[in-house]
Amino acid sequence: MSVATILFYGLVLYVVAGVVTGLAFVTVGVGQVFPHTSATTGARILWLPGAALLLPAVRTRWSLPRAARECARIVPFIASYGRSWR
Repeated sequence: MSVATILFYGLVLYVVAGVVTGLAFVTVGVGQVFPHTSATTGARILWLPGAALLLPAVRTRWSLPRAARECARIVPFIASYGRSWR
């Protein structure tokens, strides 16, 4: 296999993973990351390419609220500290 073929397959894998993550984020994750917004269909369509291209940032941001909820149950101080910034 040549280097160009490996890079091409890597790019294809990144695009496929980005589209899958983007679709999952647009359908399920928007409500978890932004709980106080109601996303219309048009907004979700506009978010899809960005979510697919920014795959690592979307996965990090999407997993952050879940981790924050886990920490908030374990250490009550973290929950009160996080609310003071809003």
